[in-house]
This record gives sequence, C-alpha cells and structure tokens, in this order.
Amino acid sequence: MLQDRLGAMEQQQERSNARLQEMDQELNQGKFDRNRIARQSREIERAMNEWRNQYRKMSQEMGVKPQ
Repeated sequence: MLQDRLGAMEQQQERSNARLQEMDQELNQGKFDRNRIARQSREIERAMNEWRNQYRKMSQEMGVKPQ
C-alpha cells in the first residue's frame, strides 16, 4: 500500500516537472501563448494537489502528522 502511494507521488512529481520544463522551453523560445500557459499551469496545480493528497494519506497511514 505504501509503495503504491510512493509510486503515485513519483508519477505526479514527474508530470509536474515535465509541464514546468515545457513551459520554460516555450517561454525561452518566445512562444508565449496565454491559453496554453494557463492550461499547463492548471495541470501543474492539479498534479501538485494530487501529490499533496497522496502525501497526507500516506502520513495518516504511517501515523505521522503532516506539517
């Protein structure tokens, strides 16, 4: 169970990192599409919220209070 949560958290982190790299590349190339940047930002926010939820659940299972 704990391994599953850790795996899910790693996947969320990888997705967030990939989206951030895409945004960084586009901005560095001068390709500024407000709609695309907004969509990517929302996707990053969703991934980070899911990561946070997984972290809380894992902490609860371990009996640790999240900070």
